[in-house]
Amino acid sequence: MPSTYKLYYFNAKGRAEVSRLIFAASGIKYEDIRIQGPDWPKTKPTMPQETMPVLEIDGKKIPQSRAIERFLAREFGLYGKTNMESCCVDVICETVNDFFESLRPVMFEKDEAKKAELMKKFHEQVPVYMKRIEDRLSLNGGGNGFLVGPSLTLADLTFLRSLDAFDKFGLKLTDKLEALRKRIESLPKIQEYLKSRPETEF
Repeated sequence: MPSTYKLYYFNAKGRAEVSRLIFAASGIKYEDIRIQGPDWPKTKPTMPQETMPVLEIDGKKIPQSRAIERFLAREFGLYGKTNMESCCVDVICETVNDFFESLRPVMFEKDEAKKAELMKKFHEQVPVYMKRIEDRLSLNGGGNGFLVGPSLTLADLTFLRSLDAFDKFGLKLTDKLEALRKRIESLPKIQEYLKSRPETEF
């Protein structure tokens, strides 16, 4: 009997969006449970580590977004074909995490002058991030494929998730990374998901 999956998170992309993309790319059905803010205090004690996202599989709950992503990627064949490929997937995932960590201070700064200075530093880091991703693409054969191996992996979906921030802040991709974005978004299952997912601010 197939496993049943439930994904708990707020009504936002946030830390659950890569997992949603994995489900979409794999064509696996799951229950996308979006907890509204006022309901979180009563829901919080029912979640392991009292955090979200949480993945529930056949009644067993798993916390921590990146643990969930890697579990699902292994389950659905999106984590590379070899141990070395899996390591390369991890490298891209951690690179994207570095990108979001550099963005975090900008998002939470209230003082406008300080925020402008942080934004300037963030913009200076963007080309560094893009070069690291593009270097990985070049190592995997360059222009016509994906980031790791011959087919879509968690690395590509994590990269795609980071582009929500690019769109929000008006950042521009290099030509090669823009082409990669189009290859990922043109995959039928991904295309269908992106068209149908709820509109949220974050």
